[in-house]
Amino acid sequence: MGIESRSRLSQRIPFDPARLPFFYGWVIAVVGTFGMIATVPATPPGFAPFVDPMMKELEVTRASLTFAFTWGTILAGVAIPFAGFWVDRLGVRVAAMMSYFFLGLSMVTLSYPLYFSELIQGLGLSEGNARFVFLLLIFFSLRFWGLGMAMTACRSMVFRWIVRWRSIVAGVNGMILSLSFSSAPWLLNGFVVSFGWQETWRILGVVAGVVFVILAFFFFRDSPEDCGIPVQRPDNEDSDPDSIGLDASSRKNFTAFEAMATLAFWLMVAGLAMNAFIGTGTAFHVVSIGKVMGDLGRDSALQLLLFAGIFNAITSITLGFVTEKIRLRYLLFFMMACQTISLIGLLNFREPLGFWSFAVGSGCAWGTFGILISVPWPRFFGRKHLGSINGIVTGAVVVFSAIGPYAFGLSHDSTGSYRSTVIGCLCLTPVLALLGLLARNPRRNS
Repeated sequence: MGIESRSRLSQRIPFDPARLPFFYGWVIAVVGTFGMIATVPATPPGFAPFVDPMMKELEVTRASLTFAFTWGTILAGVAIPFAGFWVDRLGVRVAAMMSYFFLGLSMVTLSYPLYFSELIQGLGLSEGNARFVFLLLIFFSLRFWGLGMAMTACRSMVFRWIVRWRSIVAGVNGMILSLSFSSAPWLLNGFVVSFGWQETWRILGVVAGVVFVILAFFFFRDSPEDCGIPVQRPDNEDSDPDSIGLDASSRKNFTAFEAMATLAFWLMVAGLAMNAFIGTGTAFHVVSIGKVMGDLGRDSALQLLLFAGIFNAITSITLGFVTEKIRLRYLLFFMMACQTISLIGLLNFREPLGFWSFAVGSGCAWGTFGILISVPWPRFFGRKHLGSINGIVTGAVVVFSAIGPYAFGLSHDSTGSYRSTVIGCLCLTPVLALLGLLARNPRRNS
């Protein structure tokens, strides 16, 4: 079953990909990855260089800023599934152009915090409450248009086009995004030092709201079918271990609601959400965790993220080359097993083995995450409704990525240590690893 055409004429403007002498999916893979990188300033690593100057400008505490960021992210996560439905309805091209425009507008707005806070204060709020509301709304906007619409549109587009080389593209994409996220604090801090934090937000806003809107207009396309291009399937698609025994008539395209009615969907989402919960929680508090759990200095604690990033990149690119030969439920088991190892390492952080258990376990888990956030949905549910399905998955991951830092911080504030949250997670990860083995391809039974 093909992908439903949205506006076939629009796919030929300003040029027709079907007339090009090469498969246009490779262009899609490149521009889609760049499109995902554009959302980095809306993430915690990308936002990190702006925290202290914004606190000083708005005269708010770190706790207040973090609270606004957490709830803005949670609200965005709840709304992101609706973004996925709009990606399917509008098509990735229109959805991406709209998302980059509003993402850029949000960045520019953030460069005038006092002005917009005063406008909100004019509604009858106190100065402190007005500034909190401004931060809440701006964080919601950044997360929704960045991680919501833009990321969902790009991810859905890439994996509608790429079938034959899906796992390799997912691995390379995950590696590039990992490097982008890990280098973002250093790169953006250079801009902040050179131009100031407000001018940096304006530059980023113009890049997102103008440059990437133009990029999406020229190069984004919904699917090969909408362009009249044959899908580049493998010579023997049944070599996919999760699809063995499926004939063409069995390759059903699930709607988002049909996908949500399957066990495999929720097992995959639970694993991804748990990985996000642990990963963002430990990364957000990594300096404090290093000090409390292992007597590590700031530099040593931050160095831990570098080591984890190296194992992340290695795992992502390695799995990209072998995933087509592995059932995805085994990767889900592997991801949760790696997080279990990382948590055990945290409980023994004062020992060198504990340090490296966390670095290797966390890095390998995130490398596997980069594959499982993209590959299961077209393999298990087809490509037609990828926007809606990706929107629900992304929404769940974003919500748990917001709760993670709060849960780890609450553990520290209540007990002076992070052990209670670590032990709580350690009770769940082995269970999710074993349950993950039940995540079989729903199309085998449809």
